[in-house]
Amino acid sequence: MDDSVFRYMHTYGGPELFMLFVVFVVTPFVFVVYLRPYGVAARLVTIAILWAGALLAAFWDVYQIAREAQRLCAEEAGMHVYRTVEAGGFMGVSDIEYWTEKGFSFVEKEFAGQQRYRYTLVNREVVKEQVEELWSRYEYTTDSAVLEMPFARTRDLIRDRLTGDVLGEVVAFKKYPGWLDSRFVGLVGFSWTPPRCDDDYPSQPGKRTHYIRELINAVIKPMDSD
Repeated sequence: MDDSVFRYMHTYGGPELFMLFVVFVVTPFVFVVYLRPYGVAARLVTIAILWAGALLAAFWDVYQIAREAQRLCAEEAGMHVYRTVEAGGFMGVSDIEYWTEKGFSFVEKEFAGQQRYRYTLVNREVVKEQVEELWSRYEYTTDSAVLEMPFARTRDLIRDRLTGDVLGEVVAFKKYPGWLDSRFVGLVGFSWTPPRCDDDYPSQPGKRTHYIRELINAVIKPMDSD
């Protein structure tokens, strides 16, 4: 068994409570009802089998989820740049002050698929203009998908709006609880943040190492830049 897999294992108390129930409730019941007539050796073997089976039932899916999380984080998560492009501006953000410093002349954003705005900086003042047509060929957007449970994949994308080609992306995975933890969390109703990875490291709640600006700067270069 790979020791590094254990760094990807997360529980929320469900498997542990299940094992406590087996040890302190099920085991005495089995001993009193079924094992009294038998010798010490038979009793010990039976209890060992019971505990081993309970341990397997409690933690097997936790281990399997950890193995898949280790693979996803190592092989698929991370920032991937497929092609770089040049542009005077792009779509998907509104922080024109930052992007002007980087050499872009405008940024654009679309709200609810209807209202479209272009942001420019004139005399150090932000100008927000509602427009009918967008100038941007390239856009920053996001995409998410539920994989075979208990995983979800999120993607920050730079896309060519004309061709649909993905020029670069940050791929991240969120990991959700196994069967016992799901029932325990649902029963007690406490809030929690699923472990996440966006690169090759053990998934951690809320952790992020790659950001939107990093991706955009890596893929889209300002027009006529050196």
